[in-house]
Amino acid sequence: MLYCDAGTALWRRMVALGELHGPDAAPLRRTRLIDVVREVAVAAEQERDHELIGLWYGFGCETLLGGPAGCPFDVDELAEMPAVRDLRSIVRRTDALPIARRSPYAVPVESADRHDLETWWWQL
Repeated sequence: MLYCDAGTALWRRMVALGELHGPDAAPLRRTRLIDVVREVAVAAEQERDHELIGLWYGFGCETLLGGPAGCPFDVDELAEMPAVRDLRSIVRRTDALPIARRSPYAVPVESADRHDLETWWWQL
């Protein structure tokens, strides 16, 4: 048996030689963190794990949707993203926002602008 991580030089060589077939040889694609977190939240809701949902939502939009320069989207764009809509719905249904607010990433929104990304994120 030989184990190699998908995407490594060895993996690419084995694919090129035809040693890997089917899904094992499928080209890798980038998955956004928010899409992964949505899937985690869906599963956590089924398991009634509100703590896990809150912990993930607590990372905030800058972490879940941003990069080194911060979140590249505005409020309207975020509101239209299926993964964001789904995640926010799950947080509402499970009342996980109080758990998320305990996060060190939580931003106090009392004095923020209504159109600010962080304000929008923390006010469901």
